[in-house]
Amino acid sequence: MSVRAGDEIPSGTVAVVRAACPQGTRMTRLRDALGPVFDDARFAGWFADEGRPGVAPGLLALVCVLQSIEDLSDRAAADAVRTRIDWKYALGLEMTEAGFDFSVLSEFRDRMCTQDRAQELLTAMLECAAAAGLLGRRCKVRTDSTHILARTRKLNRLEKLGEGFRLALEQIARMAPGWLAPRLKPHWEKEFTHPVQIGRLPESDRAREEWGRRTAADGAWLLEQIDTDPVDGWLARLPAVKGLRAIWGQECVLDSCGTWHLRSTRIDPGAEHIDTPHDVDARWSSKRTTQWSGYKVHLSETCQDDLPHLIVAVHTTAATGSDIPALADVHTRLDVNRATPGEHYLDEGYVTAEAIAAAEIDGIEIVGPLTRNSSWQAKQNAGYDKSAFTLDWQAQVATCPAGRTSYSWTRRAHMAGDGAAVRFRHEDCLPCPARPSCTRSQFEGRQIVVASRALHEIQARNRAQQDDPAWNRRYDRRAGIEGAISEAVRGFGLRRTRYIGLAKTAVGHVLTACAINAARIADWTERGDQPARPRSPSPLTRLYCHAATTAS
Repeated sequence: MSVRAGDEIPSGTVAVVRAACPQGTRMTRLRDALGPVFDDARFAGWFADEGRPGVAPGLLALVCVLQSIEDLSDRAAADAVRTRIDWKYALGLEMTEAGFDFSVLSEFRDRMCTQDRAQELLTAMLECAAAAGLLGRRCKVRTDSTHILARTRKLNRLEKLGEGFRLALEQIARMAPGWLAPRLKPHWEKEFTHPVQIGRLPESDRAREEWGRRTAADGAWLLEQIDTDPVDGWLARLPAVKGLRAIWGQECVLDSCGTWHLRSTRIDPGAEHIDTPHDVDARWSSKRTTQWSGYKVHLSETCQDDLPHLIVAVHTTAATGSDIPALADVHTRLDVNRATPGEHYLDEGYVTAEAIAAAEIDGIEIVGPLTRNSSWQAKQNAGYDKSAFTLDWQAQVATCPAGRTSYSWTRRAHMAGDGAAVRFRHEDCLPCPARPSCTRSQFEGRQIVVASRALHEIQARNRAQQDDPAWNRRYDRRAGIEGAISEAVRGFGLRRTRYIGLAKTAVGHVLTACAINAARIADWTERGDQPARPRSPSPLTRLYCHAATTAS
């Protein structure tokens, strides 16, 4: 039997909820503010036209959001649909509705992993918020990123080797048992029918080395069997087999004697290194003092003073991804969600002159500091950095602080526009009394590298703004995104992903963003036009205030 959500809440459900919860709950206030939120027609392309009708996708989408608000398991969420009257109100169900089996939720999330479908949920919720007057056009937005811990643990090399081989055997045994049966080796039953853990491996170093060589040879042999099979070569496309191949390429090598063994050193770059076969998308990364294995997520939040602060874009990347290239994807998601900002507040990890120029084309003002000039001349008060040079872009000539002109203006092929390397003669620089503050070169004159004229002017303007107290007071608005990330981490479990793989982790982050929005909209409607109540001071704070008042 299919389960359908109603556009109108059944009168019986309304009566029961009003009687039991006269003040309402987050779930009922969300329904009152946004209505059904998700329309089944929006998700029609996710399902086949034939077959038995299933649970309405719009209802499942809203259940996934409500589940994220309360951090429930699939089984608990399905039970809430059956037993919670405020959930029935939010979903538009009759009080007699029996719900659905909890396994449907996992299948629905699997569908969301395809073609970035999960973003449809956030787009739909933001459209409802805009229709309700809770999201303005060309609003102020702030963005920042945070690290996400993988659900799996990092394995040592032998564990990774053994687990990668075991997972491949398990998946082949499930998908093609007839192919694997005649190829089974006797020692595999003892070594690979249970998880490979360090405590189960041989104790001595020599025995472990031998075990690693044998496992490396077995894995290479299995991959060769798959690659040379003219009928069942499709096994190479299984995820566990792909993971096995990647791990073997990183950890194993065939020597000149035809023997497989572990590599003595790593050869793969960190961005490609696999920590565990259980999650081949997770990567190790570090940022300042933080080190983690997993992913990174970028959250964008509106920050209008007269509207609720909503998450309008969420972008999940590998842990090794830089913030700079992610900004273009964030702007794309903001545009899709019809939340293109007028002002975008960012920290210096995102801000480049190129990004500022690209955003200006779309009518976006990026408010954020560029990285300061890191040359030794800029770090010394008496030094002459490139801002001390006068540039004549038309004549392609630079003039140094001592009045000498450049002799060479060479365009750099890797730099956009008229970016160039500008050189001064050694004969002019050698006798110059300002040489110690300008260059340390013993054999050449001073050289400066300038970006294109447009980018150079953006750099000069931005760095001048950073010294303006008024600009810094305006930039204080960016700090609020730290609170949004803290809420997502502490209130909605964002720090550690609940899922395996980048695609499904991204789905979880979209659901978390929708859950944060749902909770904020419900709280905003409860508060109405009243400002948020200030937090009551702690007893210790009140004691200090009393002491200060008494002393004065």
